Amino acid sequence: MSAFNAAFDKLSLGEVPDFAALVAKNGAHNLETTKLCSLIEDKDEKIAKAAMNAVIALMAVPDAEAYVVPTIGSILSRAADRDASVRELVPTAAFAVVDGVNPFALKSLLPFIFSKLPVEQKWQIREVALNCITRMNKVAPRQLGNALPEIVPEVTACMWDTKKQVKVSPRISKTKQSKA
Repeated sequence: MSAFNAAFDKLSLGEVPDFAALVAKNGAHNLETTKLCSLIEDKDEKIAKAAMNAVIALMAVPDAEAYVVPTIGSILSRAADRDASVRELVPTAAFAVVDGVNPFALKSLLPFIFSKLPVEQKWQIREVALNCITRMNKVAPRQLGNALPEIVPEVTACMWDTKKQVKVSPRISKTKQSKA
């Protein structure tokens, strides 16, 4: 456990592969999801980028999925960040979580994504969240089809958004969902 705390404390862009290797070697059961979320939400862009890159790397570690999935809410929150490099990394990290999740655990992502869809959120956050739902059609179309009763009311509310980018995403998402 102390090795993980030390790795978390000195997490930087150059040490992401070492961190993922440490998790793969020692098992993910010592990962602290709340600590990873707080690093993603950190005001220092370098720390936030390192944490998001760690999430991308951790999705390749078989045991880590359950501990990494809850970070998608923190990742999506950074979609409207002032720093362009952080904003550009958000879709990559969010899609890595969506693509890497077990199809049968797909529904576990939905509450985190739905929490970023209300109008009170910035439009960039809502757009990436809707794109994550659209991306689920590639990962697990059957499970997405089973989750439609939960998804449709959430996505429908976004169709009347004033921002064009947010308004277009649900239509694309609904079209792909109907194919599932």
